[in-house]
Amino acid sequence: MVINVIHHKDTKSPRRQLDKTAPAESEGAKIRSMRKLRLVIGIVVAVIVVAVVATLLLLNAGRFRGPIQAQLEQALARKVAFGTISLGFIPLRLQVHDFSIAEDPAFGKDSPFVRVERLDVRVSLSSLWRGDGKVQSLELDRPVVELIRDKQGAWNFSTLGAKSEKEASTLDEPGAAGAGVSIERLSIRDGQVAMTDLQNPRARTVYDHIDVTTQLSNQLGVLVATGNLKLNAARFNGVDIGYPIAVDYDVTSKSSEGLLTINRAAVQLGKTPVSITGSIDTAKTPARLNLSMKTGDVTIEELARLASAFGVAFAPDTTVAGRVNADVTATGPASQPALNGKISARELKISSKEVRQPVEVKAVDITLTPTEIRSNDFTATSGKTNVGARFAVRQYMEKSPSIDVAMRAHGATLPEIQSIATAYGVTGLDQIAGEGKLDLDLRAAGTVESFNSQNLRRALNGALTLDFNAVRLSGFDVAHELGVIGGFIGAKDSAKSFSDILKLTGQIVVKNGIAQTDDLRAETALGNLAATGTADLASESLNLKLAAVLSKAATEKAGGSRVAGYMRTALTNNEGELIIPALVTGTFKQPRFSPDVQTFVQMQKQKLIPGYQPGQKPVETIKGILGGILGGKK
Repeated sequence: MVINVIHHKDTKSPRRQLDKTAPAESEGAKIRSMRKLRLVIGIVVAVIVVAVVATLLLLNAGRFRGPIQAQLEQALARKVAFGTISLGFIPLRLQVHDFSIAEDPAFGKDSPFVRVERLDVRVSLSSLWRGDGKVQSLELDRPVVELIRDKQGAWNFSTLGAKSEKEASTLDEPGAAGAGVSIERLSIRDGQVAMTDLQNPRARTVYDHIDVTTQLSNQLGVLVATGNLKLNAARFNGVDIGYPIAVDYDVTSKSSEGLLTINRAAVQLGKTPVSITGSIDTAKTPARLNLSMKTGDVTIEELARLASAFGVAFAPDTTVAGRVNADVTATGPASQPALNGKISARELKISSKEVRQPVEVKAVDITLTPTEIRSNDFTATSGKTNVGARFAVRQYMEKSPSIDVAMRAHGATLPEIQSIATAYGVTGLDQIAGEGKLDLDLRAAGTVESFNSQNLRRALNGALTLDFNAVRLSGFDVAHELGVIGGFIGAKDSAKSFSDILKLTGQIVVKNGIAQTDDLRAETALGNLAATGTADLASESLNLKLAAVLSKAATEKAGGSRVAGYMRTALTNNEGELIIPALVTGTFKQPRFSPDVQTFVQMQKQKLIPGYQPGQKPVETIKGILGGILGGKK
């Protein structure tokens, strides 16, 4: 509509000159009113049309089940099932309930590969009119994904989207129907991923509270995905990471070749950025890696916490402060990749609830090559104790790699040594507490089957010199155990859960993981103890002989010579002190005390038979008895 307003010029009358604007203003108001009216009418018509279309769709939303199911099965190469379909508004979408993607038959049929409580499917309006229901976007609400690796190393997701040769050749033909499937937006809210490794039945990990937004394009067997992923509450191996993990990615997958190319993966570990690029070849078993990881100069706290959750470098629940710079590539089989690059850490400070005093490392550099992982000589400091250390792992890609780990300290205190050991994941030291000095020179070198702590302890050689004071050993009561053996304490009498030792001295020599001593001495309120024998550091088993000499006061309190009868496993010496020989077996945490009958018999013979010596022949023993009776006469 066009409206023309013509004004007649009148230069004589000022009043008529002022009145010229009145008709124009009136006509302008009319134009604005007409525009508003047309807008309102348009909105009303649009609402009526949408309502009519929505009503028609709502009455027959199920008619899109076939097209949607066919598209998804074509894109995923898996059977798809779902329950009821309803209509959602703003935006217009189809809501699919109880959605699932079938598992690869080679991995069983007990549970689906993906289960989703609700799936929102947005389709283009033009496709709705055509009736083919082309999917524009998918939103998955609380999906559960089950990832499985079989005993041969293949993953159940490796066949996702794969086509048969016949299907692939058909799709390659120009103009073939369904040659390309794209989803403009795939969104996952509060998802869960469970990983099961049949090569290691105990290795099952669950990642919860996952959010994903991505764009998918599957053209002629090439799947392109760009978007971002976020783990809001990451847990690995039962350890709460304590910070979100976000990944901004651009990946390409060629299902026919089994090749996954990571064009870009910007990983954000809390506030720490990590860049990953490269490729993974899943067509081979095990999968082949060609990945590169770079961090730049970043804080180490988030990286160390993630490493500790996987049992690498630090004990769980350990806090590590400092800086790290990593530039590492991994190539070859995923089970044993070859590494190249360097990791440098500076101003490290390690602490936790179990670490009594923080441990500091000024600088450590780790060099990685396909044949060796090696550190420089570095120093770990706790209080006034310095422990020099270095390590190397050679031929780590072989079935039996070799290790070379060295530790040396002079005049170290027990609490500070415990702090350093605990910071690096060494367990079993929490049973001992005390003060004093320790010299150690230990080296673990040789070939090992795997890098677990037991194998490392078997390769341990060196020496320790102890000079401790006010030591407390938890888990058993030495005085009670010796009293039961000596016969002056009942087995059911109450015992303490610890043993107090006033002083502990001696030297321990370690050969291939076996700790051996012949001069370990301990002073207690009960008396003096001497120990000889061995302890297997790998199995934590004990095989010790213990000789306890009770003080005169303790002997009199126990009953003196009245206790040391022929049917008791205790004797008195010439000074009236009670002697109790015992054997200590069992483990570090659960030692078992028993009478040393053989030593007791030898001590009895020495006391009753003048001149008796251990190992004496029977004839000589008889002569000694007769000689004692006859006063030395033949």
